[in-house]
Amino acid sequence: MPTKVTLKQIFDKLTEHDGQFQNIDRQFNGINEKLASHDKQFANVAKQIFNLEDSIKADIGQLKDRIRDMDNNSDKFTQDMELLKQEYHMITAALRRIEGQIAGLSALDAGMVSDVKALKERAVSIEDRLLVLETH
Repeated sequence: MPTKVTLKQIFDKLTEHDGQFQNIDRQFNGINEKLASHDKQFANVAKQIFNLEDSIKADIGQLKDRIRDMDNNSDKFTQDMELLKQEYHMITAALRRIEGQIAGLSALDAGMVSDVKALKERAVSIEDRLLVLETH
């Protein structure tokens, strides 16, 4: 004989299942709240990472600018060094010519001697500057 199922039994069973569903729903709500909290934390971390990335990019840009400036300064220094060397060689050649001319003269003019001394001093000064620049 089949058992009879009454509406009350069905209602009671549905009420029991409804209670279980409500418990599960509360658990899901709790999980959702935790996940929302984690989402906020992840958003804050992501914001910090993006800010750090921007800061690093700015630092790298400044570093590139400094390196470019140093490279430009190095080129300028090299050009200045070459000009000093050329000037030194021109003065040395002029000094040798003057010394050769003076060696042929029996009587030296006081003005020429002064000019030669000035050129020698200038050549020595430039030579000293070159040595200092080359050692740095």
